[in-house]
Amino acid sequence: MGDGAYMGDLSDMFYNPQGFNVLPYRHNYTRNGEYILSGFFIPSFTFVTAPGFIDHRGVTNTKKAREFREKKREALLYDPKAYLIECAEFCFTPDEAFALEGENQFNKILLAD
Repeated sequence: MGDGAYMGDLSDMFYNPQGFNVLPYRHNYTRNGEYILSGFFIPSFTFVTAPGFIDHRGVTNTKKAREFREKKREALLYDPKAYLIECAEFCFTPDEAFALEGENQFNKILLAD
């Protein structure tokens, strides 16, 4: 994991791309499906390249891949720390990507412990 101060800076840049001269990316990979302008973001379920998740062209079946990632998450519900790390490492939304560090008020890993 990176230094929390740098993650906060990265979060600021990500959520305010035009203020930092970054090309904005319009997407709806948010908790509520609302469209936002942010830095570039690709959810983890859009690029699972394991056999059975991609077709002959190399295109991921996102529905099947999302179900796969959700099952992995569900298997970790007994361990809040592992669950948080899984969600941050294989994020569906930018908020999950910044969940461990960044704009959070509390250290979620310590709280999970």
